[in-house]
Amino acid sequence: MKKQWLLIHIIMLTLLSCSPGKRFPELVDELPQHHPDEDFQKSPLLPDYLAYKDATTKNSKVIVPIKQKDIKYPWDTDASDTEAESILTQIEQNIQAAKDAAADVNKEAASSILLISRIKSSPAEEQQYKEKGLLKNKKSLLDDIKGKVIGAQLFNEKNEKVDITNEFLGTTQGGLEEFDGKMYGHFGFQTLGLSNEYLTLKGFIEIEIEIPVQFDHKEIDHSDVGTTVKINGQKIEILELDQNTLHFVLTSGSSPDFNIYFDNCNNAYSSGIGIPESLYKMFRENQGLSYENFVKKYKALGLDKDRKPRDENTVWIYKSDNCKIGKVFFYAPNKAKTLKKTIKVPIDIK
Repeated sequence: MKKQWLLIHIIMLTLLSCSPGKRFPELVDELPQHHPDEDFQKSPLLPDYLAYKDATTKNSKVIVPIKQKDIKYPWDTDASDTEAESILTQIEQNIQAAKDAAADVNKEAASSILLISRIKSSPAEEQQYKEKGLLKNKKSLLDDIKGKVIGAQLFNEKNEKVDITNEFLGTTQGGLEEFDGKMYGHFGFQTLGLSNEYLTLKGFIEIEIEIPVQFDHKEIDHSDVGTTVKINGQKIEILELDQNTLHFVLTSGSSPDFNIYFDNCNNAYSSGIGIPESLYKMFRENQGLSYENFVKKYKALGLDKDRKPRDENTVWIYKSDNCKIGKVFFYAPNKAKTLKKTIKVPIDIK
């Protein structure tokens, strides 16, 4: 009888240590370690080891968050097609090109281009600004605008061709300013890479901008570990959602084409790292290594081999530094409810 109970106990422990649907054993529970800069100089494999620790550990000592009330999630929007179309039209009507601010002030060659526009503020914003001198931080359609370069022909003062090396555009927002008796808010785009610097620049840039007026979202909790969900055309297998960490593998596409929201954690998390699935599997099958043992097994585990992420799926790892994760949301613009506009911007920067 004792043997039977022992056998049952062993079976139960096995089931608990690797719950149904999970492909890997439980993560190692430990506090994160912090390393000064000199550690990286002394230990060349430390960055790889930290990626290994990200993939194999969790921290149960993080706080359990207090459930927040009346949360307005990023996908909760009351925006209309009419409002979005008005913003796109105003951007097109008012857009102008300029040097980045630092280069303009210092009278030096610029390495980026600003495309600045203005958008009329609402009556409520104007009243708030007049009364308090500032605007309450709240979600706006401007927060979700995206822009990319679809064409350009640019030459600097040396008649060198200036190519835009990154099609995606950064966005900037500013405060209110009075213009022709009306209050406007500043909004702009900024290029993220040029092949040559410039003092003066002539030509044109053609950009495509888009505003989503509706979002799709998926709610993920601990019961979803081992399952596959789909959003924005990407398939996502949930590998871990444990204490302060989230792991998932993309089975289509190498990087997430969606946003991530950690519920009740003020959406605070460290930047995600992506590693090839075969490397992640190797890490998970060899958990608990000290730095010294990691170095000893580095070649034996094939960690010195060059892995090209495009050749296989990518596992993404996110961690909350100070909050236990209860639920996570994946969300993305609904493509059928996204408005787009193409704008050709003349460039004559002197």
